[in-house]
Amino acid sequence: MFRRVVNIVRKKANQILIAIGLFMLSAIALIFTVGLALLPDGGGKVVSPVLGTYRIGIQSFGSPVADALFYILLPIPFILTLEAALWRLREGLEMRKETLKYKPGTVWSAFAVFNQFKDIISAVIFLGAFIILITLLLHELWLFPKAFSKNIALYIATIVVYFAIRKKLGKAWKGAAKRFRKGLPTYRLSEDGVTINLFPDAGKKFPELQPIHIRFEEIDELQVMTYTESEAFLKYNIGPDFQLSKRQIEDTAAYLKGKIQRPSVYTYGGAKNDCVLIRGPELFYMISFDTDNVSDLTQAYQSFKNPSGGACPSNSCDL
Repeated sequence: MFRRVVNIVRKKANQILIAIGLFMLSAIALIFTVGLALLPDGGGKVVSPVLGTYRIGIQSFGSPVADALFYILLPIPFILTLEAALWRLREGLEMRKETLKYKPGTVWSAFAVFNQFKDIISAVIFLGAFIILITLLLHELWLFPKAFSKNIALYIATIVVYFAIRKKLGKAWKGAAKRFRKGLPTYRLSEDGVTINLFPDAGKKFPELQPIHIRFEEIDELQVMTYTESEAFLKYNIGPDFQLSKRQIEDTAAYLKGKIQRPSVYTYGGAKNDCVLIRGPELFYMISFDTDNVSDLTQAYQSFKNPSGGACPSNSCDL
C-alpha cells in the first residue's frame, strides 16, 4: 500500500513539474512580449553588462492596421502556454491512484519506474535553466528602452478581453474539438459485450473489414482515464514494452488484411479525455471513442460483473 502511494505521488510530481515548467515558459513569453510592446517606435539601443551593446526594435509593417494587429496578436504565446500549464496542473492534481494500480511484472515495467525518476530529474534541471533564463530576461527588460504608447495599450487590451471571454471561448473550443474526433473508433453495446468499429473511415479502402467484438467475460479490467492518466499509465506502468508495440503493429496489419478477427493490442487514440482501458488475458486496449462520454459502456460492464447490484468484486469494477 505504501509503495502504491509513493508511486502515485511520483507520477503526480512528474505532471506537476511539467506544469511548473509550462508556467515558467508562459512567464518567459510574457516578459519577452511585454518588452517588445514597450519599445518605442523605431526601437533603441541597449547597453547590457551581460550581452554587450545592441540595438533592438520592431520594424513597421508599413500599415497602421497591420502594426496594430501585430500588437493585438503579440500576447498569444503567453496565453497559449499559460492555458497549457493550467490544463496540465489540473490534470496532474486530479490523477487518481486507482487508475495507475495495475503494473505488469515485466522487465519493461521496471524501466517504467526508472522513467519516473529520470523525468523528475530532467524536469528539475530544466526548471533550473528556466529560472536562469527568466532572470536574464528580467535584467534585459529593465535595460530596454521603454515608451507607453498605443502598442502596449493594444497588448494589455488583448489580455483583458481574453480573460473576460475566456469561459465562452472554452465552450466554443469544446464544440469545435468534436470535429477533430472524426475518424476515432465507435462502439455499440450488446448483451454479452461491446462491438467496436476500430477504423470507421477505412470502409472504402478495406471493404471486407468487420467490427470487432469483445465479450465482457474476456475483460479483467475496464476503466476510464483522463488523457494525462492514460499517458502516465502507458509511460510509468507499462513502460517501453517493445513486445507490446510489436504485437500491435503485427496484429493491426493482420486485422486490416482480414487474417484475424481483432488485434490483441490497440493503443491508438486521440488527445482527449475518456480514454478507455480494456484489459484481459488476451487483450490490451487503450482507446478513445468518438463520443462525449462512455458512461453506458462502463455501466454495462459493471452490470455484467455484478448483476446483483451490490459491491463490486475486487479489481473488477475499477471505473
